[in-house]
Amino acid sequence: MIENVDRPLLGPNVAIIGFSEGRKDAPWEDAQWSEKWICNRLGVVLEKENNTNWTRHFDPHQIGWTKDHFSPELYAEYLAFLIRDHGERILYHPSAFEGALSSSPFPLQQCLAVTRRKYLTCAISYQIAYAIFLGAEKIGLWGIDLREDTEYGYERPNVEWLLGLADGRGVDIVLPDGCALLNNDGNMPLYGVEETDTQMADMERMLSHRHKDIVEHIPKMRKENDELLKNMYIAEGARVQTEIYLDSIRRARRGGKIYDVPKIGIPEKE
Repeated sequence: MIENVDRPLLGPNVAIIGFSEGRKDAPWEDAQWSEKWICNRLGVVLEKENNTNWTRHFDPHQIGWTKDHFSPELYAEYLAFLIRDHGERILYHPSAFEGALSSSPFPLQQCLAVTRRKYLTCAISYQIAYAIFLGAEKIGLWGIDLREDTEYGYERPNVEWLLGLADGRGVDIVLPDGCALLNNDGNMPLYGVEETDTQMADMERMLSHRHKDIVEHIPKMRKENDELLKNMYIAEGARVQTEIYLDSIRRARRGGKIYDVPKIGIPEKE
């Protein structure tokens, strides 16, 4: 295990690289970005792509959580990555690993010293905070959009807050074209002065009305569907019953017995 947690930066620029498609445009070969930070299972993915250009790996999850949430195959693969000797590269993890030469204690207190509040919602947040702590002059993000309304819904505000914190300390923030963070793609209108005058705002308003109409109509459709299903099941029962009696009649024609049958039919709607 590496004891020197706070190893100085190899250079002033820190590239933080995530899983999304934009990571292919990360400055993997650019010497100006001497620090290239990844997180979680991205290290395994990059190994399969023969990419070993990263310098530091972050995973804030306890190993017990990882074991419970990964399939046995993925867990074994990831654990092998975590304990492997990665040379000069550092793997920050809150769990201690026997014989893991590249592992280092996770820099939680250093990150909290930067944020001054317990507000860190994802690995990217820790990375930004730690880059600030180590004195980065430039922080760039690639493969990180947090655009969808999944867990990204609560991760994105924290990441943007930390980028603002870094910006306020004079750190240069670099976002690639198309990255939605900090409205880098320019699609979010300025509150009030623009939001009633843009096509995006008009489209959002139209789709919001449509969504409201659909939601209101669903209970009626569900009731009609339940009625159709009930009649379908009645008809299916009648079909099976009718086939049984037809079979009985055909057997009777060949000398078997025929039994009285009740009247068959689908009840009329009340």
